[in-house]
Amino acid sequence: MGDRQRTGIMTFWRINNYGAVLQAYSLLSTLTGLGIETEIIDYQCDFLEKPYGLINLKTGGFVKYLTSVFGYLTRLPRNRKFILFRKRYLNTSPCIYNSSTLGNCKYSVVVVGSDQVWNLDATGMDTGYLLESIPDNVHKFSYAASFGVSELKEEWGNLLKNYLEKFEGITVREESGKEAIGQILPHKKCEVMIDPVFLTQKSEWMKIAVLPKCKNYILVYQQSITRTVVHIAKKIARERKQKIIFIPFPIGAFAFGKYKTNYSPEEWLGLIANAAYVITDSFHGVALSIILNKKFFINVSGTSKRTGGRMSELLEKMGLQDRYIADISELKEYDGEIDYQRVNKKIQLEREKALMYLREMEKL
Repeated sequence: MGDRQRTGIMTFWRINNYGAVLQAYSLLSTLTGLGIETEIIDYQCDFLEKPYGLINLKTGGFVKYLTSVFGYLTRLPRNRKFILFRKRYLNTSPCIYNSSTLGNCKYSVVVVGSDQVWNLDATGMDTGYLLESIPDNVHKFSYAASFGVSELKEEWGNLLKNYLEKFEGITVREESGKEAIGQILPHKKCEVMIDPVFLTQKSEWMKIAVLPKCKNYILVYQQSITRTVVHIAKKIARERKQKIIFIPFPIGAFAFGKYKTNYSPEEWLGLIANAAYVITDSFHGVALSIILNKKFFINVSGTSKRTGGRMSELLEKMGLQDRYIADISELKEYDGEIDYQRVNKKIQLEREKALMYLREMEKL
């Protein structure tokens, strides 16, 4: 890169969410592994980091506000361990930026993504993730950016069009995102890329995973009120005489098991790696289960129809639609093996396509 400045990544990484920090870690380590001098831009979005703020109540309404605050409170106990993870694994900019100061950062290339960085409901209409104030002489790209919804709100159209027009390369995480780009910017080329966590191979994830001492357990990882997730785990546990570990705790139904809210990202990875089954309603819970070649089931009945589509798309891409259980009555055969040899080949093809894009991006 000669005397060029570093490449900066704009993404979610400051919240205590396992998927957020791990996808940031994976994209950063992948670019660094390609010999690209890269750091994560330390960008603060108060709407994301302070869901208890009045602006969140005014913007999202009372029910969504309560849900956000509940999620924030359940993640608080993880704070210290997440801080340690970030310090150990994430190379970040020395300066902290916000929407007013982002234009002062000095990069030749800025990459936005992944995660729901273009979900304007999730960010409180924060246009920082659209690189609003980044100078025009900076090369702007996205990698597997997600709108987080199957259909864009009508009022987002012009806003997204104005800023994404200036991107030299746009890739999104879902087919629905590609369709959305095609509608607002029909002349722009847009490709679908796999979530960054898939860029890191299983062997590399296992190097940072902290394996638990316990074995023969079912791991339940919930992010919403999804009672079917709890019911699936209870049924399998009862029939196989296994215990259940809940992160953070059963949401939507009562169940006996181990509850804990302060696992570190490394411990979370280890719990997935050692589990007999993973039952979840989380996109990254599914993604890491696939990467680590685990038996898993997914249910998104407690998730908005507008947001649950991204998980369905992932299952379809990997040919794993049968891992979605809409109702407990569908859980009949759960001991069958998943053909991970076939799935891993799909992942490798997606990984190669992504690496080609990232290499081309840095040739500018």
